Amino acid sequence: MFPTSLSSHFAVRRLTEGDLAQILDLCRGNPLFYRYCPPSPSAESIREDMKSLPPGVEPENKFYLGLFDGDGLAAVLDLVLHYPEPGTAFIGFFMTDAARQGRGTGSAMVEEICAALKREGFTRVMLAYADGNAQSEHFWRKNRFVPTGVEKEMAGFRAVQMGCRWSGNCKPRPAGQQEGGLTVEKQVWRKRKNRLQRYNYEEMCKELKVLLDFFQKIAGLEGAEPLPR
Repeated sequence: MFPTSLSSHFAVRRLTEGDLAQILDLCRGNPLFYRYCPPSPSAESIREDMKSLPPGVEPENKFYLGLFDGDGLAAVLDLVLHYPEPGTAFIGFFMTDAARQGRGTGSAMVEEICAALKREGFTRVMLAYADGNAQSEHFWRKNRFVPTGVEKEMAGFRAVQMGCRWSGNCKPRPAGQQEGGLTVEKQVWRKRKNRLQRYNYEEMCKELKVLLDFFQKIAGLEGAEPLPR
């Protein structure tokens, strides 16, 4: 049942005043976001976000949600349904706990959110990021969102609109579904493993160079031809 169907790995529910401290901690752990999208988070700004609605949107189509791992808040999602047009869902805000970033958790969440919205009959998901925030742009492009060509001046930043359609660039998969023989989680791990192997190789080469230089010196070969490497 919506919105609990938005995730099979995290408990999803509406956020309330009682969650304010956790929301604020999560937001303050992501200072880069607010560098490009001011102002910095505060209890008052979060209260406003909980209630704010785009023009013409009914309150029942606004979902200010938390994704919880046990009692801990893992992510915040501000989702508006049937905006800016019927059949479209708009992600007004999505942020994961900083401690969970860099492990594919956010992308896995987005996969499940999009899959759930598709099951609910939505044909498109849209959002906007602050121009200049390369981290946000990279994250959404990685999750198959593309610019729509619409940009809008906001208070303190320029919003760049992005979107995806199920029949076009965005084809959500349920979490864990195979793609190319690998689950989403395994693909993330394989990329991390490859980076680690590349890093270890480079470090090994550096250490070998130091050792060769050391042996060259103790052998009294400082002025001789360098040893082959």
